Amino acid sequence: MSQQDGGVPISQTDEAGVSTPRGGHDPRTDDRRTRLRETLIDKALEILSTEGLGAMQARRVAQLAGCSVGAIYNVFPDLDELILRANALTLKRVKAHEREALAALPTTATRAERAMALAMAYVDFAFRYETAWRSLFDYRLTNKKPYPGWYHEAQADALSVLDATIPSALAGADPEAEESRQRLERTTWAAVHGVVATNMDSRLEERSRAEIEAQVRLLMTLLSKGLSAGP
Repeated sequence: MSQQDGGVPISQTDEAGVSTPRGGHDPRTDDRRTRLRETLIDKALEILSTEGLGAMQARRVAQLAGCSVGAIYNVFPDLDELILRANALTLKRVKAHEREALAALPTTATRAERAMALAMAYVDFAFRYETAWRSLFDYRLTNKKPYPGWYHEAQADALSVLDATIPSALAGADPEAEESRQRLERTTWAAVHGVVATNMDSRLEERSRAEIEAQVRLLMTLLSKGLSAGP
């Protein structure tokens, strides 16, 4: 709350640091905050997608958004959340890219064929949007400041596309089946990502896309027996 005049607040400041004039809530303030928030996320995503995490600085984002550096901290508690919000949009792009791959399959496609299509779509995304893809994993929070719950939900939502590959026996409402389904999704994704990330790591011997795709196909072939199990 701001300074007072005779014990009456002149203005009040909300949790994001935006002041509202005395007399009550101003909906125009919410509109401005929302527009600024969306603009900042868009500009942060632009930087992460074209220049990478190393170029992600508050001053750079403010310059692109046409606002002051201080304005960023009026709508975000810190730069960490802005980065995560932008990365959450990239996670949505990954999911959309993989959904397109599934949509291109015939309705008669098996679980193994759907799993293969998703894996190859992930490889394609990593190569096509490499800078944005790398920004998802280059950024790390410390153990003292773990990822917020909403970001874990965004990660889980991105993995939910794998439901199309999960045996029906693990798709029910039973808690144990649900836990097994989630574990299988995480394991499958981790395996595919591990092949892609390890081979694309510039510190190791450079591998061609064809070689990476061949390794992913081999991996998914080996996994297909498990993915095809169940009724």
